[in-house]
Amino acid sequence: MGVVDLARSPGGDEVALKRLTLHGSTEDIARARQRIEREAEVLTRLDHPNIVRGVDAFEANGTAYLVMRYVSGRNLRDSLRDPTGFRPSPQSLPLLLGPLLDALDTLHRHDLLHCDIKPDNILTSGVHALVSDFGVAKAVSDASDASGITTVGVALGTPSYMAPEQ
Repeated sequence: MGVVDLARSPGGDEVALKRLTLHGSTEDIARARQRIEREAEVLTRLDHPNIVRGVDAFEANGTAYLVMRYVSGRNLRDSLRDPTGFRPSPQSLPLLLGPLLDALDTLHRHDLLHCDIKPDNILTSGVHALVSDFGVAKAVSDASDASGITTVGVALGTPSYMAPEQ
């Protein structure tokens, strides 16, 4: 799990900075490095208006960092729980969900599964929504996770949002 902070790029732009402290066994650290490298690769190669854009990734002092485009707003869960927050009307739902479904279709066309779609990982800014947090994403062709990036026999994601077959 990573922590996301608001930061500034060397050029002064606001960015989201995801940091993941590398700890545990040598194998745990290697898997964590591979996961954040894979997330960085996914976010920098996908170009979709409803997918958070990756900018850079680096490691310093035992911490891996992922730099992403900053999205002003909140996650969908927090927005829906706040009585003064975002309340989609039946008429606005297609405006919100259509682009999100298109973003997921883009992922699938690039042979990727997000593996953790939930309200916490949908960022909202007005009626614009973006898919975020690709930390447990994987290639469809690697759906069995033979890569060893996750622990064998352990499903990653949020249980209440996972497909039953997982």
